[in-house]
Amino acid sequence: MKMPITKIPTLDFSYKNSRKVNLPATLAGIVRKLPAYWRALRTLRGVVRES
Repeated sequence: MKMPITKIPTLDFSYKNSRKVNLPATLAGIVRKLPAYWRALRTLRGVVRES
């Protein structure tokens, strides 16, 4: 049985020295990808409604 796969982008964290979250870089990345995240939320809502 084949199931459809829907890729949905998620938030990415930026790290300092591979140890702790770099908050300014993380927020900048979120702002930069905001349109993609809004589209992802609409896609996710549609997937949930279908199932």
